[in-house]
Amino acid sequence: MEKTESYQHQDIFSSDFKKMVNIVVYNSLGFFFLDFLIPFIAMLLDSSGIIMGILFSLRTVGYLISSSFMGFLSDRFNKKILVSIGSIGRGLSYFIFYYGIITNSIFMLAIATTFLGIGAGFFWIPFNSLIAQKSHKNNRSKAYGLRSKAQGKGVFLGATLGFSFLSFSSGYQLGNMIAYIPLLIFGLANFYAGYLFFKDVDETEVIISNKSVENVVNVDSSKKNIINKKWAILAGLVFLALVMLISAINGSIARPFLIPYLLDNLSADATIATMVYIPSGLVSLTLAAKLGEIADKMNTYLGVAIGSLSGAIITFLLINTNNLIIFAILLSIDVTIATMTGLIIINLFSRINIKHRGKILSFQQFSENIGSITGPILGGMLWDTYSSKYPFLISIIVELILIPLYIIAIFFLKPNLEEKYSE
Repeated sequence: MEKTESYQHQDIFSSDFKKMVNIVVYNSLGFFFLDFLIPFIAMLLDSSGIIMGILFSLRTVGYLISSSFMGFLSDRFNKKILVSIGSIGRGLSYFIFYYGIITNSIFMLAIATTFLGIGAGFFWIPFNSLIAQKSHKNNRSKAYGLRSKAQGKGVFLGATLGFSFLSFSSGYQLGNMIAYIPLLIFGLANFYAGYLFFKDVDETEVIISNKSVENVVNVDSSKKNIINKKWAILAGLVFLALVMLISAINGSIARPFLIPYLLDNLSADATIATMVYIPSGLVSLTLAAKLGEIADKMNTYLGVAIGSLSGAIITFLLINTNNLIIFAILLSIDVTIATMTGLIIINLFSRINIKHRGKILSFQQFSENIGSITGPILGGMLWDTYSSKYPFLISIIVELILIPLYIIAIFFLKPNLEEKYSE
């Protein structure tokens, strides 16, 4: 497909950036509710820890499938069409989720989860590429922070709707068909988001972050320096892929088991456990844009080191408290730290190569997806074999291992980025 000529200007964000990012509210309604719902329904169906882990991993299996080729498509085809297809696919998956729950079918839940992941690959990789090309490099983390803020709004609205229906239906014993109606609403919202994205986003309007791509690429024209630069970028990408893999294992090894851990160790009341879990989901709503501004100004080495070390400390404190309020506060802090680190990393990936940005972001997501498949299964094995604390203990160790790996990857990549960091 031929590329249309781009309209370029030097503002911080393109004129359609805010409208584009706000569409994500409709796509994000089910995020938090599903994260709670998948392990919760699995527990109601008396599933083992390993089954819970597998069920949680299938979303990432679907994401892995689509991310393996989506970077190639994103760099060559109309991104907003790909995003619209992803929205529609994710919308369909919510209808399958609803059917799986009312029929008590683990198989249908597995199909829905996998399909949701495939749609996510069609959605996020071209969408993240559009964010990069519609934002100035000095405000890139803020741009991704605004995306997270829009997600947070959707998460808040969706969680409010989902848990309200769940609580109301439970109180009046209305049954699953009523309790999980929000899933159908989330599906329709994704359809609407796909339509809005296709109608309102102008892919040809981009932001100039450098005087020209050629000037950046050809600063060092000697053959030896070009070869050295390519090897440095390759080494950096390999290390960063390893970091993304380990980081994703770490991020997902305990995440599916937060609600079961709360129910086993702090409160047997599902409503109370939910109220403890919800505040962490609101962090992106209130702080994401500000976290992005901070990340844009923060030293990359320092940012990832502080993020990993703080994450390990907070996780240790989490599993050593019996106070529900303190647990909720610590979990919110943990999500804040993870959000900040994530913004720093995606900012770095978006700068490596402008022409092949979609492939680079796809490579990042592919590495993360492998880790996100492995993590919940490993966590389920630890849960079944040892105790509910073991997934969290392993997570602490992994956080500390990540610090030197992050530093090595950034050391190779940072001097060779196509979009340089401003002093």
